[in-house]
Amino acid sequence: MSYESIKSFVLTILVLVSILLTWALWTYQPEYETIDNTNIVNNVPISNSRDLSSLIKPTKILFHTSGTHYGTIEETEINSIIKEVSNWEFSELTNISGSLSTNGFSPFLKEDGHVEILFVDEIPLTIYRAMFQFSDQEFPTITFDRMIVNMNTAAEDYGIVYFVSGRDMKVFEAKVNRESIRDFEQYVNQSTNYPEYFPYHVTETKSIFLPVQTTTMNSVQYYTDYLDPEMFKDALFTDPSIVKKHNLTYGEEYTDGSRLLRVSTGRQTFQYINPVNNTETDSIGVSELIRSSIDFINDHGGWTDRYRYFTTDKYEQRTVFRLYINNYPVFNKSGLTEIHQVWNKNEVLRYQRPLLVLEIPIPSSPIDLPRGETVVEMLKEQEGFDPLLLGDITIGYELIENQEKTNVATLVPIWSYFYDGRWRKLEFKQDTGGNVGGLE
Repeated sequence: MSYESIKSFVLTILVLVSILLTWALWTYQPEYETIDNTNIVNNVPISNSRDLSSLIKPTKILFHTSGTHYGTIEETEINSIIKEVSNWEFSELTNISGSLSTNGFSPFLKEDGHVEILFVDEIPLTIYRAMFQFSDQEFPTITFDRMIVNMNTAAEDYGIVYFVSGRDMKVFEAKVNRESIRDFEQYVNQSTNYPEYFPYHVTETKSIFLPVQTTTMNSVQYYTDYLDPEMFKDALFTDPSIVKKHNLTYGEEYTDGSRLLRVSTGRQTFQYINPVNNTETDSIGVSELIRSSIDFINDHGGWTDRYRYFTTDKYEQRTVFRLYINNYPVFNKSGLTEIHQVWNKNEVLRYQRPLLVLEIPIPSSPIDLPRGETVVEMLKEQEGFDPLLLGDITIGYELIENQEKTNVATLVPIWSYFYDGRWRKLEFKQDTGGNVGGLE
């Protein structure tokens, strides 16, 4: 073999080796050991998430029959009725508000044969579209605080249900299958077994139905516990590892230099502050506000007790969820039964809530609450009482903490009313006629 041939052969080998080494470098994947980074926190939900149907529920159902009014607030019965109605298909949603005069609005609600399903506050119909069956593709932007099932249409070709806004005096009519109305008669037939109610005519267009007889309820004691604020720190801050804790005279503070979690003395409540750009406001609609509020709490499992949707203030961009026991709202002066959120530009600005959790109920004694007429008389006797400022009257509970036993709280039945923008407790005292105390 000549010298030139040997040189060409060696050169060819070197080129092939070079190509092979280059391919090996490109395709090589080293095996790295897994590094345990203790600074990374996986946020674990504090409690289970909840859906719309468990958070937005009717508070009362009224049956208007032969000039008499019967009602129920029993949670089991209301759940059964709503389950029935949720299977109906609603169609041809039509605004019929123009057919009712101002003076005819209140009488229309309590016509014989009407069954009112009442909610605690106005709810966007788009929210209930996710829970009920609507065949209409076009959907109006409306809110309602009651549904009315018209039992007078049971013999017609189709049944009628109304979605009514008491605040705006708007009525939308929807059609349902007539068989749905006929099946609903089972609830109407047993309505005379419910307590009788009477209408307190607050104004020409507004009536509040109250029980004719006294109402007997049990006060309930609960063993209580308080959630660890550290769980919310881990859930609410983007990077909990950089959050600093400060012990102060009025409680504790957690901050990452921007967001702030302020815990009250005794660790009863906390307020989470997210400093979004306050120089610009971007309001969102009521439907989106409610959904965003629910999603925010679901994201960190914040439903630590039996909270339900209570109210929305679209001007303040605020939502309130309240503790309910046996379908009764629970009030407390220190905010131990409410979850507040304030929103701005699609972000939560403030989040305020209790750390208190009701654990084990303890049997207690029954209490007789005064009948509705006594409540009305008490309200009218108050100095400067203006019916135009009265929003609602309801039976509920007041949560009172035991001063001697820190792990015990009592739910005491009360009459409360919404007046001039806030809920108040009506206190009954012999001889003096009664006092009024704030609940919020």
